[in-house]
Amino acid sequence: MPSAENAINPAKFDQHQHRQVNFLVLDITVVYMLGSADFEFKVYRKPGTAYAYLPYGSYHARHVFRGWLKAEMHRLLTHSSSPTVWLEECAVFYSHLRNRGYPSKAIDSTFRTINWNQRNKMLEPKK
Repeated sequence: MPSAENAINPAKFDQHQHRQVNFLVLDITVVYMLGSADFEFKVYRKPGTAYAYLPYGSYHARHVFRGWLKAEMHRLLTHSSSPTVWLEECAVFYSHLRNRGYPSKAIDSTFRTINWNQRNKMLEPKK
């Protein structure tokens, strides 16, 4: 069984055994294309997670919902390796929110405030 420690150690890396590893909060995959290798990463989700988000009908102030939706969108943005991965992650998040009873209008208004072009600024060290 390949270990995460061996997967991130270049001296012990085996391209056939270590194609994917979960490391901290990331799901990291090695992608081979045209004779080269690259890393693709996205948010790691524990198997069996309930996605028990704050119910939309709870008595919290409306700004609380917008705030945590925006924070989660920022997390998805900074923990995705490409715009394609990020959009896939957003689609999964959107689906879970809809299943939890969030109206599409409330989700869409927050989703529209975040875009891939904000990522570099968010990853800059704070001064």
